[in-house]
Parts: sequence; C-alpha cells; structure tokens
Amino acid sequence: MTYYVAALHKDEDSDYGISFPDFPGCVSAGATVDEAVEMGQEALALFCTEMLEAGTMPEPTPPEQVAQDPDFADATLILVKGPTRPLHVKRVNVTLPEDLLGRIDDRAQREGYTRSGWLAHVTRRALSGDRVG
Repeated sequence: MTYYVAALHKDEDSDYGISFPDFPGCVSAGATVDEAVEMGQEALALFCTEMLEAGTMPEPTPPEQVAQDPDFADATLILVKGPTRPLHVKRVNVTLPEDLLGRIDDRAQREGYTRSGWLAHVTRRALSGDRVG
C-alpha cells in the first residue's frame, strides 16, 4: 500500500480544506477533519483515475520534505492511502427524471465530483448507514 502526504488547512471562517502536495489541483473540504479526509480520499481517487490506468502514479514525497515546504507551513500533515485501481467498474444505464438529473449534476459539481463519482459516494454512505444529504 502506498501512502501520500495530505495537508489539512483550516481558516477561522471556513471548513477544513485538504490538498495533496504530490497532486497539484486535487483539493477537497469537509465540515470536520474526518469528513475532509474522507472527501479528500475520494477526490484523490477520482483525480488519479487516468494515472492509475496508465500506470503513471508519482512516487510519494517524503513527509519530511513536505514539512519544509513554505506552502504547507501552516498545515497539519497526515498520511492517506493512495488510490488503487478498482477491481472492476461496470457501466450501467439508469433512467431518472430530468429535473432530478439536473439537481444531481449541480450537487456533484459543487462538491467536486463527476456524476458517477457523486452517485457512488452517496450510495456508499447510504449503504453504510450514514445520513446522506
């Protein structure tokens, strides 16, 4: 299993943010640290989909090196599991009312997901007994 450094950020008037030094542009957020980490891992998995397929995932930067980077001086650094290639992904055809599909797309975009990624995310949460919504 490969682990990557994640940087947790918190401003006084915002949610917790999470970013990944090895993956510039891959960011997420959550109301709590746990939620930020969960959302960050999902964002990382989606961000790395093509890299996983191509076998071009970067080697993790050592935490000590990230800790010396001034861009992350105010962040709390943690290690998160790197994404792995899904065992099997299957395309499905689902029929939904057009207005619902629009709401799904809006919410997915607002939360930084693709439509499929967001549907998988809320389905996992619903199946695990978490409140979805």
